[in-house]
Amino acid sequence: MEKLNNYQKNSLRASLNGLEDVLHNINRWVKQGEEQGILYTRTLQLQPGVKEKIFQYSQQALSIIKEIMLKYHLEHRQESIAREIMGQISISWANLCDTKSKRLKGYGDMGSTASAELDQDIDSLSETCMSIYKSIDESEIQNNQLNEKNQQNEK
Repeated sequence: MEKLNNYQKNSLRASLNGLEDVLHNINRWVKQGEEQGILYTRTLQLQPGVKEKIFQYSQQALSIIKEIMLKYHLEHRQESIAREIMGQISISWANLCDTKSKRLKGYGDMGSTASAELDQDIDSLSETCMSIYKSIDESEIQNNQLNEKNQQNEK
């Protein structure tokens, strides 16, 4: 069998990694059946036996991913949940900026009181999101400094 070059491996790994994430979400949703949020409730209403089929297919797909990983010598990588959170918070923060009154006025007139209150609420929520980001970032910096110090001590 011919080998894949590093670019091909990276591309294949990225696609499989995305699918693996989806499959793990599917498994979680199939097991939970419902997800309750503040602004939403997600439900999974399927005919009897379908959840079991979906779980089996999902497990089968995960097995195939593992086979492909081994067959093409794809690298198993450690991924940082902290970095994932930071990425998601950054996207959410940008979306929040788009919900301030200046943007929403494009959908129709807003009273000045509603406009000011909304902007204050969005600012407060944005600041809280940025606090999450900054807390993780500071922790990551401290962890990196400790790791560097430990590596220097090992030398």
